Amino acid sequence: MLSLLLLVGGTYTIHRAIRFDQQEDPQWIVIDEWCGLSVTLLAYNPQDPAWVPYAAFIAFRLFDITKIPPVSQAERLPGAFGIMLDDVVAGILGCGLVLLAKYLV
Repeated sequence: MLSLLLLVGGTYTIHRAIRFDQQEDPQWIVIDEWCGLSVTLLAYNPQDPAWVPYAAFIAFRLFDITKIPPVSQAERLPGAFGIMLDDVVAGILGCGLVLLAKYLV
């Protein structure tokens, strides 16, 4: 639920911010990062080992920084959608990687 709230509220907020700031992707906006990380953390269960939230953070940042497809494709969407959705896609890939790691360990 938090991820959905961050996605909707963040997209609206970013849309307003880029109109105000006159930049395509202002670096001071970080709600997109929080949204993407919250998606990755969907793989976390409180009964999981202590390494899982750290792995989730690393996995999310790995996909967010490298921008491999489909992250780079989502980033090309116009305006606030591209700013938000590249992090959401990175979060989905990170979540999948964490779930795979939990299964293998």
